[in-house]
Amino acid sequence: MMSPDFIRLAILGNKSALGRLSAIFAGIALGTAMILLLVGAYEGLSTREIRSAWIKPVGETVPRESIAGGATAVLDGLQDWYRGSAIARIDVYTPHGTPVTLPGIPAWPAAETFYASPALARLIAEVPPDLLGDRFGTLAGTIDPETLKGPDVLAVIVGQPLERMLPRGGLIAAATAKGGADTESIAYRVVAAIGAIGMLSPVLLFVVIATRLGAASRRETFSALRLIGATPRQVSLVAGAETLAVSTAGAVAGIALAALFRPLAALFPINGAAFFPTDLDVGPVPTLLIAAGIVAAATLVSALAIRFSGIGPLGASRSMAERPARWWRILPLLAGLGMILAANPQLELVPGILIGVLLLGGFAMVTAGIVLIGPWLTAWLGRLVAVTASGPAGIIVANRIAQAPVATFRAVSGLVIAVFMVTVFSAASSGVASRTNVAELPNRLPANALVAAIAANSPVPIDVPGAREIIVGYGGVASATAQAPIFTGAELRKLGVIDAALDDAGRYRVRLEGLRDVTGTVPLGVTPVDTAQTGAPVTLVALAADTGEALERARTALEAGTDWITIPATRAELNLLGVNRILKELAVVAYTGAFITIIIAGCSLSLATLGSIIDRKRIFGLMRLMGTPQPTLDRVVFLEAAVPLSAVLALSAVAGYLTAWLILRVITDSLTVGAPDLLYFAFLALGLAVALAILQLARRAVRGGDGDLATRFD
Repeated sequence: MMSPDFIRLAILGNKSALGRLSAIFAGIALGTAMILLLVGAYEGLSTREIRSAWIKPVGETVPRESIAGGATAVLDGLQDWYRGSAIARIDVYTPHGTPVTLPGIPAWPAAETFYASPALARLIAEVPPDLLGDRFGTLAGTIDPETLKGPDVLAVIVGQPLERMLPRGGLIAAATAKGGADTESIAYRVVAAIGAIGMLSPVLLFVVIATRLGAASRRETFSALRLIGATPRQVSLVAGAETLAVSTAGAVAGIALAALFRPLAALFPINGAAFFPTDLDVGPVPTLLIAAGIVAAATLVSALAIRFSGIGPLGASRSMAERPARWWRILPLLAGLGMILAANPQLELVPGILIGVLLLGGFAMVTAGIVLIGPWLTAWLGRLVAVTASGPAGIIVANRIAQAPVATFRAVSGLVIAVFMVTVFSAASSGVASRTNVAELPNRLPANALVAAIAANSPVPIDVPGAREIIVGYGGVASATAQAPIFTGAELRKLGVIDAALDDAGRYRVRLEGLRDVTGTVPLGVTPVDTAQTGAPVTLVALAADTGEALERARTALEAGTDWITIPATRAELNLLGVNRILKELAVVAYTGAFITIIIAGCSLSLATLGSIIDRKRIFGLMRLMGTPQPTLDRVVFLEAAVPLSAVLALSAVAGYLTAWLILRVITDSLTVGAPDLLYFAFLALGLAVALAILQLARRAVRGGDGDLATRFD
């Protein structure tokens, strides 16, 4: 049994207790808050997709012949646009008295009226009608916010007359309409889980390093307790009890921090919308389980760190050499990369249900592998330093690495993981940029040209406000998936086709893939034809003016003035659909996470460096008593951080790029990584600046290493 006086002496018996306990408290609080927010975001993605699934309706399709009499209520799920922002749109025709089957509205909108989400209703009120509001008609009310993904969702349900709906294909019977499965949400959850692992890793390292700092600062106190008769088990229990109390308080503070920052975290747009703060609420039971798990892990780490640290009575406590770092440490990294490679659906190595498991498990193993392989590479570089060292600082560092490669690498492990994560984020973002930056090349349609398929009997507008040129191609566009239309040679030149063989008066069919290509990599491709096929459905291309307002005026005029089959959109906008939009949004969040990772890594480096100095203050004190110059000790501290960083930094960056490439190949085979952008180097410079600033502070701590207290027994 341990008396209260014994515990009080062990925990609060020195002046450094407050700072040490504060560091552990802060680490636990930050880790708990981050984990709760990440788990909340992961679960919130699923919750909001379920309640807002109706916005992508699916159901029984109805042939045109069945609705021509006007007795069947039908709807059409669409994607509209305003200044690069997507508007989820449902056009509906309903006979009088049709019961409502969509949530969020009290009744079907009559023809030329609409229900809008609160965010869209505010936007319509703020901008001139010819930019947006004239597309939909008269506002009948707002959609219930509790049925939407988030507070900033742009959504609209538009009532249409029957004649405007008939030309379209694939109309859904309103009576059978229900929410469709959101495959994008699955991709978001997978990538969000990868981001959670990426941000969680440095947080956990921070918690472990903060706990070890406490063990280092208490070495002398625990040695004194061993001298007066305390057993190793009692000392371990004291350390565990201390960490249990502090981590419990930190976990409670972390829960409060998560609640405090939940509204801010909810502002990040994921899958086209920000969150409602309640979406990120994990719930009381999971919150308690997560907090209890963190407290238990921190307590166990602290107790084991003291139990196996070799602390004996004063005068007998010395540093213990670690086990040599072996080659097997490379295996987890290789296994993780192999798991991500095996998850590629193109290879068909595993069932589809295991792809997500392999992807997440592989990423977690690669992250852990970077940490595990660090000491092995550090030990190898330490041998090289020992051979090439020409001064006392290099010799001291080489011996330190040979004796304790794990402890030496632990100091910079947070920064190494930060570089790995930033590289993954940057490489993934470079893949996004290669798709979202629409190429402006010869023989490609201009990126801001509006393209729409128009019904055969619809009037073709000649003067559209906001358009500097209207080009009409006739024939073969009876539906959204039919063949491409026919243009004259003169019109093709206006569309960007450069071909000396073009006859201005001749007629040419254009490949549909060229008109709708979102990346600008597919040329328009023309084939001469003999007939104009006038009177058939048409494809209308509006070359808008350069300003955003001009493009929106042209779009509004086309939507309001024609019976369109496909809604007017540019290929730059279509490029934001699907996986491109997913990754572009996540790139913003990823760089935010990278910034947080750099800051946490800096805190880990500061704590680890301080812990290393505290752990070896007797050694530094003896060196100062023997006449070692202070600049030599300064170089020792600097080299002990520089050597492991040099050993693993390049590998961390290469592994990050390789991991990002493998992940992108799993998500889609049309994305690949590109060259790092300036933001990547800015983050690396930030990490280097943080490391240099912390090492400068560590030099000041070393300058206090000549104290007689540390060496009085020698």
